Amino acid sequence: MSMRSSLKYIMPAALLFMSAVMQAEQENDQGTKPGIENYVLSALDLIQFRIYGESELDSEVRISADGIISLPFIGVIEIAGKTVLEARQLIYDLYDRDYFVNPQIQIHVIEYATRRVHVLGQVTNQGFVFIPPEESFSLLQAISAAGGFTRLANPRAVQLKRVGEDGEIQVNTINVDNIMKDPKARDWLLKTDDTIYVPERRI
Repeated sequence: MSMRSSLKYIMPAALLFMSAVMQAEQENDQGTKPGIENYVLSALDLIQFRIYGESELDSEVRISADGIISLPFIGVIEIAGKTVLEARQLIYDLYDRDYFVNPQIQIHVIEYATRRVHVLGQVTNQGFVFIPPEESFSLLQAISAAGGFTRLANPRAVQLKRVGEDGEIQVNTINVDNIMKDPKARDWLLKTDDTIYVPERRI
């Protein structure tokens, strides 16, 4: 194989980073990048709960491993998997229905559960990559954070493995080359505990 042919498979981390930034800016321009209101609550997040004018109900509550919290009067509710906005609306509806008139609910995340993905195979630094709080995190960003592809990587057959809501393992084969080259191609948003495997190209 010629040097020129070999070089076309090398994907510098800097190039991956620039593509990830462009993808993130595109999402932000379209108003799809999650902010604080759209942060999806996770098990083991620690939240601060307040009702304006009802300071005796102020509390700090950690979401259980089952995704639930317990609040005064309304008891146990499931909020993991909901955005901060959705959780606040749910709690508002429960309090407004039976206990307070138009309660002003405040929810703040004061400690985030650790979110990470696993990147394996032909990347410079295999291992866990941590997802920043209150941010979406894409496939390109994860590969960039792992140091980018090695010269032996096959970017056209990257595997993304995740456990679905039904408990079944889902495996998607993704052509990252297309995502890099096509500005209209949508990057894949990752979820906590996703596994990315970059295979070796065939020589």
